[in-house]
Amino acid sequence: MAAGEIRVAINSDQDIVSARQKGRLMASEIGFSSGDATLIATAISELARNIVSYARTGHITIKTVKL
Repeated sequence: MAAGEIRVAINSDQDIVSARQKGRLMASEIGFSSGDATLIATAISELARNIVSYARTGHITIKTVKL
């Protein structure tokens, strides 16, 4: 994995919580407002929920991107 990148395995409901928390933390660390960090965490949670519900297993990679 590259610097500024987190990979979270998604296999269960607990992994959804972990991915959400890690995404929120990363968003806060790079300067997103609390409200925006919550929106990012919600999007990650929805993606992770879809993995558990439909694919059963997978992963989410969270990384920073310079524009």
